[in-house]
Amino acid sequence: MISLQFDQSLLSESEVFSDKEIEELLKELTSQVKQVGGYREDLKETYSISVAIIDAMTMQHLNNTYRGKNKVTDVLSFPFSQDEIDSDGVIGEVLICVDQARAQAPEHSWSTKEELYQLLIHGVLHVLGYDHEKKEDAGIMLPLQQSILLNRI
Repeated sequence: MISLQFDQSLLSESEVFSDKEIEELLKELTSQVKQVGGYREDLKETYSISVAIIDAMTMQHLNNTYRGKNKVTDVLSFPFSQDEIDSDGVIGEVLICVDQARAQAPEHSWSTKEELYQLLIHGVLHVLGYDHEKKEDAGIMLPLQQSILLNRI
């Protein structure tokens, strides 16, 4: 079972995820990931992912520091190696830029909260070991992401 340590302090009231929404999302994500397979084999049955909502300036700094790209991005994911997993079972971190989510939402004709769902799912899938850099990997991750998203919004 996945749990999230979720800092939503920068979100407006209409953008905040309720405990029930998070619980339902995690059930859907867990169910679909188990069906598809291909996720990290080093994970225990219970683990946690740290999620934080950050601003554009912080995201640009982190994107430059960790990826060498001096620009804002929407989501960064940091899967931890087996040696980095702490006693709380935190297996990685997802950072979502609220400013970028707000800017991107109209491009998809949906709300900021729906964009945040998309970015959260995307980031968590990366922490679980999915990727989309290679065509064959994208053929697994992106349909999985879309399926989870469609079942949540």
